[in-house]
Amino acid sequence: MDALASLALATESPTRDLLLRKPHKRDDYIVSKKMFKHIIGQSIYQLLVLTILTFAEHSIPESSDDQDKVIADRLKSTNESTSRL
Repeated sequence: MDALASLALATESPTRDLLLRKPHKRDDYIVSKKMFKHIIGQSIYQLLVLTILTFAEHSIPESSDDQDKVIADRLKSTNESTSRL
């Protein structure tokens, strides 16, 4: 039970007011309304981005350096040279 309290004290700047702060009630929520809104908002954002990336992958332009073609050409030339032996 002391782990969360020690983390709270370790992450906040040490002030006298921090030690004078009243403790939370037993029935208080750990996640505040603001935190809940941020969690839901971040979830919606990530879901939206992943959905766009998943279903719109054909409209995303590929890189212009054509690394795949270079690798394929090297593999072809390697295969051709080993097949001649």
